[in-house]
Amino acid sequence: MPSTEPLHQENFRRILTRNIGLPLGVGALSAAAFVGLIFSLLAALGSVEHTERAITSANQIARLGANMEASMYGYLVTGEEALLQPFEIGKPRIATETATLAELVSDSPVQVSRLRRIDALQDQWNVFAQSTVNLRRQNLDYQAPVRSASGKSLTDEIRREFSNFINTEERLLQERNGQARSNTSWGVGAYLLFSLGLSGLLALLGRRELQHLSASYNDTQRQQAESAKLLQEQSWLRTGQRQLAEHTIGQHAVESLGRNMLEFVAHYQDVAVAALYVREDSGALQRVATYGFSQGSAAQAQSFQSAEGLVGQAAHENRVLQLHDLPDHYLKVTSGLGQATPAHVLLVPVHHDGQVNGVVELGFMRPLLPRDTEFVQMIAGNIGNSLHAALYRRQLQDVLTQSQRLNEDLQAQQEELRAANEELEEKSRVLREYQVSLENQQAEMEQTNQQLSETALSLDQRNGALSQAQVLLEERAEELSRASRYKSEFLANMSHELRT
Repeated sequence: MPSTEPLHQENFRRILTRNIGLPLGVGALSAAAFVGLIFSLLAALGSVEHTERAITSANQIARLGANMEASMYGYLVTGEEALLQPFEIGKPRIATETATLAELVSDSPVQVSRLRRIDALQDQWNVFAQSTVNLRRQNLDYQAPVRSASGKSLTDEIRREFSNFINTEERLLQERNGQARSNTSWGVGAYLLFSLGLSGLLALLGRRELQHLSASYNDTQRQQAESAKLLQEQSWLRTGQRQLAEHTIGQHAVESLGRNMLEFVAHYQDVAVAALYVREDSGALQRVATYGFSQGSAAQAQSFQSAEGLVGQAAHENRVLQLHDLPDHYLKVTSGLGQATPAHVLLVPVHHDGQVNGVVELGFMRPLLPRDTEFVQMIAGNIGNSLHAALYRRQLQDVLTQSQRLNEDLQAQQEELRAANEELEEKSRVLREYQVSLENQQAEMEQTNQQLSETALSLDQRNGALSQAQVLLEERAEELSRASRYKSEFLANMSHELRT
């Protein structure tokens, strides 16, 4: 017994050390490998987001440049100073956005050099645009610089440089996505090998250790799959947002813009039918574009007031509405092979600066996925901003047409005023002649009064017989004086009204 007790204690100590120390060591190694894998995935995701921010910032700068160009030409056409507001605001914003973008791509000398060329070209265009605006303000010949196409060549060169910049960033984004997938695959493979090796080792050391490691491995694998799926969905969402922005660049009319946006969303999300409703000045939501409608349905005008119907309710509440299990008569999707009813419908309010300016209605033949709702919520702001820009351009065109019509009305009114002034001058001349005639009559009346007074004095002996005639003459004189006073007051009032 004394000889076997140390042996049992030694075996117990060895088993205890193995069952405690080995799991602790394995857990530490597994945690380190998992943390390293997570950090590598986070680094890959960060580089992808960094590139996407650079692409978004470049698109924003290009959009600001387009707004400045539209503002300048709008001022050249109309002469309205209010139209220069986007032009004046755009210059410092472009400079700030360009500096921010240069910091984002500071690790790429080629992209930094391209941004410097873009900045120099933008400065040249700013000088050209400001000089043209100054000529327009001074009523000088501003059309010659415009016809010279120097500004057009500068904007074309800027767009070309931006296109090269974005293409380079997109290639970098694809490379980083590929690198992320490669790192993920290698990391998962290495981790799997590591886990399987330890699993085999732990299988030799006991079932409990194997079950514990298997559970840990399953949890890690599930987290890895969820991370990979999350990366894929984020990439899908970002790619759709970027491609939608590319489809909306250069679109001016609301109808064509809406048609292009619906076509892109339909292709990207496998949508069967779609419609776009835009809020008019009256507050009503008017349908301006459709996708997948029959010719008869598309030709029918359709509008909703605020909170009227599901379209108006979605705009009123500013939230996405989902409709499921629709009845057969709700809406027909027609093709050459037959007809069907959409199974699910999404009503998405689009907004600009927090204000809802439209609703997008999407009909799906397939079940809805969580990423469908997330994607439409992500692009709602982009669609709303594009609609706001298109509506602003249409309003600008309406203002231009109205100003031209007002100019024509003003010219007609000026002609009418000129004729009225001539008529008033003629009446004033007639009134002056009439005033002179009245003054002559008044002088004659005063002379007559004087003669009557002299006659009354000479015929004082006949006072009894002529007293009644004298009274009548005095009354007549008073009436004439009153008439003269009334006429003088009338002429004074008429002269005052003519002067007024």
